[in-house]
Amino acid sequence: MARSRCSILFAVAASTVTALSGAPVEAQRDVGFVDGWKGGHWNNYAGQNQIPEKDTWATYYATHARIRHGPEKKLANGVRWQLATDRRTEIAMPRIVWMPDNRSRNVANQMLAMVHGGAMLFSKQQQEGFRAYLKIYEEKGPEWSGQSKENHAQHLRAVRELMPKRVVTQLDVALTYASTRYASLVDLGFIFRDEGNNLPRIIRGVTLDLERRQILTMEACPEGSFNRPGAIANPVFRFADLLEICDQASLERFEALVQAAEDGTKAALADSKDPLVAGCWQTSIADEQEFVVYLAVGGMAVHLTQFWSNADTKSCPLKLSARNPLIVPYHKLEPLMKPGPLREELLK
Repeated sequence: MARSRCSILFAVAASTVTALSGAPVEAQRDVGFVDGWKGGHWNNYAGQNQIPEKDTWATYYATHARIRHGPEKKLANGVRWQLATDRRTEIAMPRIVWMPDNRSRNVANQMLAMVHGGAMLFSKQQQEGFRAYLKIYEEKGPEWSGQSKENHAQHLRAVRELMPKRVVTQLDVALTYASTRYASLVDLGFIFRDEGNNLPRIIRGVTLDLERRQILTMEACPEGSFNRPGAIANPVFRFADLLEICDQASLERFEALVQAAEDGTKAALADSKDPLVAGCWQTSIADEQEFVVYLAVGGMAVHLTQFWSNADTKSCPLKLSARNPLIVPYHKLEPLMKPGPLREELLK
């Protein structure tokens, strides 16, 4: 059953599959997700609709990053990692400290540094765009009938006093999967706005193919694929070379698996006092839920982006918790998986 909801101005799942040296093949999803580093809230004011292409990201990182490293963390498969944080933008991305294969670790860290450069460029663009917006707002004067010059100037002063040092705020980021062939991360945050209730949110799920040096993410299904009648958002998608949830039968099977994961999580956490668990339950994959998928150790991560009863849109979707993402075991997804190296790895 469809349910009305606030629109997502900027919920992000990078919707390209791109070789690092090649041009991106773009495919936007109907549900409102846009490419991970395009379509930011202040892009137009920055004088450009997108940041430079991916072959410039590593160079930007190499020339601009000033890094501090966080404490080591460990995935369930033993891979050790830590966050590398740029001191100027406070944008962080994972780096792998140890994994069984040193070559794979080096390739993964090169790709993670490239992704880091893209996120830093995105942050820079939003910062410049917001400053340009304030300049235009000031020069333009009162915007609507009845607004005095004094009220206009007062609003401008208030915005400048309240604006954070950094327009892009990253709330959570983590490495979620790493092997000798693939790695995944999730990047969560928001973009500052001067007014209004809609929060431009950043929800990125990024998977790296280390052998082919490609970024693998959610993509739109081919034109003419199943479109649920009366749906607010069309939830069909493709993911890497693994899943093609583009018809009614596969969508219903996928949604049933996600719902089962939600039911199991709810039962396991029934007595939890964690506010990110206790306050984040009013949702359902069957009610036009939007989501981002990425790899996690133990199963496919399905990151939910809407929590209908929660007024604070910065809590439930933008912080990792035992509640979000939901984890669907890979063996349960086997009937929906396409043949290929990613399927073989996840099922072994």
